Amino acid sequence: MTQATFRIDKSYLVGGWLASALWGMFTMLMAIAFYTATLTIRTKAKTISMSALSVLYILATVHISMVLVRLIQGFIDNAIPEGPGSQLYYVNIAEPINRIKDIFYVTALWISDGIIVWRCHMVWNQNYIVTGPLILLVMGTAACSYGAISQYFLTAPDPFVAADLGTSMFVLSMSTNIIVTILTASRIWWMMRPSRNGMALPSSTQFTKVLIIIVDSGLVISLAKLIEFILFKQAPEIGLVGFNALYIVFEAMPQLLGIVPATIIIAVNSAQLSTRLSHFSSSGGSKTFKNTNSSTSRIVFNKPPQAQSFNDTMVLKDVQTYTADV
Repeated sequence: MTQATFRIDKSYLVGGWLASALWGMFTMLMAIAFYTATLTIRTKAKTISMSALSVLYILATVHISMVLVRLIQGFIDNAIPEGPGSQLYYVNIAEPINRIKDIFYVTALWISDGIIVWRCHMVWNQNYIVTGPLILLVMGTAACSYGAISQYFLTAPDPFVAADLGTSMFVLSMSTNIIVTILTASRIWWMMRPSRNGMALPSSTQFTKVLIIIVDSGLVISLAKLIEFILFKQAPEIGLVGFNALYIVFEAMPQLLGIVPATIIIAVNSAQLSTRLSHFSSSGGSKTFKNTNSSTSRIVFNKPPQAQSFNDTMVLKDVQTYTADV
């Protein structure tokens, strides 16, 4: 049976095109995220979220710039017309610009994982018993990723060590995303469910949309990392032969790592805006007051008439706090 082949220079070319398209999408989502954030109540948690998203955007922008430089160097400056073309240039992953580009990629990787772990931490009321192991997974991802790249800064790098650390990086990051998605979605679902006393959650449709987006985005990034891991295991030791489609995903991942949290932030902000507008337009069930620490008016929900217990009120408060803080 003939083994499937995919040239490494073709992989980088397709990856560069895909990354540029995703960067344009990321830029649009960033603008929407900042716009919706200005229309909602500013909190410390939201400031942290937007700051982390800004860092991801900067990393993604620098990364796509290096992708463009590598395409120019590979297909114009270092191409060999009669022979392997640009393959010899791209096979040398120890090229300085490639090493720096990969550092930006893995930095975006663990920051993105850190954002979703922090979001899960907030949803679980900052319960370190639940999120402590997830924090260790993020730290392990960062350690393995930098360890793998550091091999190519050595005069005699060990490709087997780099491959083992790279495998650990993929597995840890993918596991983090899957576990966080399950924990976050299950926690929100538990807080949203009607209580035994029949309490109804205000704007439950909006919260349901947020839940669906969180689950879907978690599945998207987990699937992307699974594909990346499978292609990584199929990639040959020498890029001149074999199936090198891995680098398509490599080039695109920094953009995707920013698109997913940006989408969630937009969904949460939109849910907040919808809830505020619905309560401003209604005559009962809400009121506004002046916050002494801020010039922004905030909405405070009165206790629902259906809530018959302290626990019911706390469930409602948890969901409202989540949409205000994520």
